Amino acid sequence: MQFLTKMLALTRYVMLARQAKEVRKLIDELPVSAKRALGMLVAAEIQKAAQHPQPHLYGSEHVDRYQPWGDASDVALSRARSDNAQLRLRGIATWIAVVFHETENASHGGLQSVHRDVLGFLGELKGTYAQAAADKARAAA
Repeated sequence: MQFLTKMLALTRYVMLARQAKEVRKLIDELPVSAKRALGMLVAAEIQKAAQHPQPHLYGSEHVDRYQPWGDASDVALSRARSDNAQLRLRGIATWIAVVFHETENASHGGLQSVHRDVLGFLGELKGTYAQAAADKARAAA
């Protein structure tokens, strides 16, 4: 049983790591104003997911009771690939929120590294937002 659990965790890690690279690319392509908006969206999505009975299943369209995760990361990533800017931002924000909760208390080393990637995204987006507030403060002074 331990072998099967480790294999499932490894498979999930590989998929989430691949998706994280794509999310990284999508974030890097955004202008600063969109990153600021994304930072606020991510904070709201994380709070909404935290209120869900099972935060890691927040946003899932299909939940298989035998799987420890839903399909929310796949659905969110497909939205993040959209040409529609609002849908893209919402998709990235949902992906970050769901993966944050899914990997938050992970015991598998690979999933912990994905969680660190997500924390990096949050730090970057928070830094972008903080930079905008600092710019406003300097302009007002």
